[in-house]
Amino acid sequence: WVKLRGNITERLSDDRYNFRDESGTVVVEIDHKRWNGVTVGPQDKVELQGKVDKDWNEFEVDVKQVIKLNK
Repeated sequence: WVKLRGNITERLSDDRYNFRDESGTVVVEIDHKRWNGVTVGPQDKVELQGKVDKDWNEFEVDVKQVIKLNK
């Protein structure tokens, strides 16, 4: 399980997004039901909680909870 704090910078597909923090960028998967009415833009800081989903030589984070943080 992981906890990430940073910004969702880009929507790649229906439930896949680019997430960026100080250490770099990773693809995250956020199912529609996980948003719980939260809306965020690229400038909004968020905390994502989920688990790492690893396939061969690539990985993404399967997000279970999205929390919008105060600036």
